[in-house]
Amino acid sequence: MRLDLDSLAAAAREALMSEWREVVCRPPPKHLSKPLMVQILSHAYQLDTVGGYTKLGHVALRDWTIRSLV
Repeated sequence: MRLDLDSLAAAAREALMSEWREVVCRPPPKHLSKPLMVQILSHAYQLDTVGGYTKLGHVALRDWTIRSLV
């Protein structure tokens, strides 16, 4: 379906869930809030548009995440 960013922010929860299934290829977590779903889908759109992380950027994010969880 691929909603544009303005439509994404205004979309009903059911439309966001459908979009999530299409983009993420699995159902969204049950208790995921609508604003967080919009942010995550917007980020996925951005990655699709401008490309993903570089290998170095991916490693840095992974390392930062691991350090923040410890």
